[in-house]
Amino acid sequence: MGTAGDKSLSNEQLRIVEVKESAWFEACPGAGKTRAIVERFRRRSADEPRLGVALVSFTNAATDVVKQRCADSPELWEAPNFVGTIDTFVNRFIVAPSYKFRVGKVPAFRANLDHEPGSNVTAAGERAELAWFDFDEYGKAELKPGKCDDVKRSKALWRLKKQRPKCRALERAAEAAWSELSRQGVVTAGESRRRMSEYLADEETRGILAEIVRYRFAEVIVDEAQDSDASDIELFIFLRECGVRLVLVGDPDQSIFEFRARKKDATDGQPEVLRFTPQLESPEPLNDNWRSSPAICAISGSLRHSGQVNRAIGPNLNCDFPIHLLQYSDEANLAPTIIGVLEQYQLDPSDVVVLAHWGEVAMRAAGAGEKKKPSTSALFRVATNINELQDLNRPGRERRRALGDLTKLLRNTNRETRGWTWEEYLDSIRMSRSEMDYRVLDLAMRAPKPFAGTPSDLLKYLDGCRESQAAIGWSSARLVADVKWPEMPTPSADALKYSTVHSYKGRESTAVALVLPRNSAGIEDWVNGSQSPNRRMLYVGVTRAQRLLILVTHADVSEAVVRMLGDADVNFVQQAQ
Repeated sequence: MGTAGDKSLSNEQLRIVEVKESAWFEACPGAGKTRAIVERFRRRSADEPRLGVALVSFTNAATDVVKQRCADSPELWEAPNFVGTIDTFVNRFIVAPSYKFRVGKVPAFRANLDHEPGSNVTAAGERAELAWFDFDEYGKAELKPGKCDDVKRSKALWRLKKQRPKCRALERAAEAAWSELSRQGVVTAGESRRRMSEYLADEETRGILAEIVRYRFAEVIVDEAQDSDASDIELFIFLRECGVRLVLVGDPDQSIFEFRARKKDATDGQPEVLRFTPQLESPEPLNDNWRSSPAICAISGSLRHSGQVNRAIGPNLNCDFPIHLLQYSDEANLAPTIIGVLEQYQLDPSDVVVLAHWGEVAMRAAGAGEKKKPSTSALFRVATNINELQDLNRPGRERRRALGDLTKLLRNTNRETRGWTWEEYLDSIRMSRSEMDYRVLDLAMRAPKPFAGTPSDLLKYLDGCRESQAAIGWSSARLVADVKWPEMPTPSADALKYSTVHSYKGRESTAVALVLPRNSAGIEDWVNGSQSPNRRMLYVGVTRAQRLLILVTHADVSEAVVRMLGDADVNFVQQAQ
């Protein structure tokens, strides 16, 4: 199984490939860790013809990269091997067999209930969605108005919270709906992790699972292991007890998905994985950076809390572009200035991506307008989702969310099927979920640009989609055209590519314009030498750049940034907007 593999790996990268015991490797951005773990996956798969090797990460995007790099050997990700997210691994090899053993049926896993038909509840004259509640391990519901993205409805729910009898009636309805979905075998991501803990705590179930895992896998390789939370560590401990070799690769300074954490008593800002790695071998870190220029590596080293350095060693070793500081007061006017900086270094606008913590800030800085104001108009919300799907510069995560929202909006135009379960609905239209998604996406991509015309123009298009309405089961008759769209800024003709730092993690660009926050979060931690997710966010942002880094700093924080760059002896220049 597998091929001869990549023979051009560095000595640093070969440490990952050739380690014999369970180990933890720290690897800086641009260290070539993905090449190394793919090569290890190839070789270990060939060495273990009777047992499988699993390669897991924390996002679908990361596992897609692995599959692309193994495209010449598709058998590598077939059984007994596994390539996928850690959530899928938990679902398939821990929760599914245990659930079937205990309940007698195969669970239906869902990432969440945001778009689950049958998840709307009504009580005491009020209506809500299950996605607006939190559920404890016993299924008790608590209404969370902040989870509702409709501003008007959210305010109404906050008022409802003060009317305890009505609120409790709605929560009881949610508990009943949750119970019914559970009876049907629906298991959400959070519920899956809770069940994993429950199953591993039971001696009999743990023993059964140990036999399954022990005879399936010789090794589990974990990419981006810095994003592990307490539940993941629980899984790692179990795998080691089963005799499975565990190879973790990551960079603690890139731990920015703190919202995944399930930590109850950690207050030091330390990534959860570092509480586990002392149990593993820890060879020398991989600090050779094959991606970035010396100036970018210098600021990267300053931002790292671990104290490790990033050594420029790749094709940009001789690039002498300084870090460019661009001070601003209004993000909406930045795009032309960023383009002017690119021209100074003979770079094209297509070479840059604008990054920020918040998507709305990145959009404004890139000259791409800003997020639309919430509206109670169903047609406006349909238009907003179509517009986001048509914007190919948007991060994939945002476009997938827009597809789910659009599907839900169209479904809700049909009162007859609104309360049906997902299985009942798909059975009625005789489609798979993937075919349904394709149909909705096709409808969106064929639509005229919603905000280039009037609400009536979009409604006319939707009225004409008779085949789609018949096939999917929605009705344009439930949509009403407003007189005009809410007033919105028009994107500049010079709009640049943009993304959030979270969505761009794992990717790279010739040039990066990183918009630093107006407040001191992250920068203050950088100055004080404190460890925090905000400081790590800055680190991840700057390390996406290959040749040119533009730090877009607000006047309130630029002085502190200049001081830190000077202290770190970073080559930089400064100009006002």
